[in-house]
Amino acid sequence: MTAEKVVFTVLTKDYDELRQPESIRRDFDYICFCNDFTETNIGIWQIRPIPYENSEPVRMCRYVKLLPHRLLPEYKYSLWLDCNQRLTEELYRRFDKCIADNSRCAMVLHPERDCTYQEAYVLIGGLVDRPEIIYRQTEYLLRNNFPPRCGLFVTCCIFREHNNRGIVDFDELWWQLLDEFSFRDQMSVMFALRATGIRPAIFYGRDFWQKFRLDHTKTVQNYSIVEKIYRRFRSKIWIIKLAGLLRKNSIYDFLNKDVEL
Repeated sequence: MTAEKVVFTVLTKDYDELRQPESIRRDFDYICFCNDFTETNIGIWQIRPIPYENSEPVRMCRYVKLLPHRLLPEYKYSLWLDCNQRLTEELYRRFDKCIADNSRCAMVLHPERDCTYQEAYVLIGGLVDRPEIIYRQTEYLLRNNFPPRCGLFVTCCIFREHNNRGIVDFDELWWQLLDEFSFRDQMSVMFALRATGIRPAIFYGRDFWQKFRLDHTKTVQNYSIVEKIYRRFRSKIWIIKLAGLLRKNSIYDFLNKDVEL
């Protein structure tokens, strides 16, 4: 018999290990989407293949994260959790409160920023994803009159009543934007929420990462001196371009004083 509630995650290319929850509840199922295991179960986790192919593994992960209504239609409520997060009793209590409060969606506040344009500035500065894609997505946001400082969530942990019509519309638009633009889902989540009229409850505050985040198991890539110089030069060029774009739209000043690169 399928439970009404599910915790789900995804794993690709040994970026993380599949950790067992610190707390397990019998009224939940636990599903990990992964193409790297031959087993059907690992501990409490059911293993399912990722039903989507892409040359970028991170986009395969995002497909799972953003579209539970396609992948898990048999469940009413879901908790998405990145593989490098601890699953403790406290998160179940938050989950239960969301149901009791009739929340359709609940997310975690970003620990440092409250604006998608700030996020674009930081991502380009760190060359996270291709800067030309983030620049093009920023142009799209400005063209559609998306305002600065309308909040920002991290998406490492998401509660959803994922078959709800409004949540389906939000998730489908979120995926459409991510499929077209940056794989960094924080670049598109606020636009999709605003466009579909979804106002998430606060699942957890800005200290979530301090309490629940674990280190990734994959070693961070080391660059040669030449590569580091090139990356620094490339990031500065694109920061200048982005700053010009935001100045043109009269929303640059707060970035200069509030965002550290």
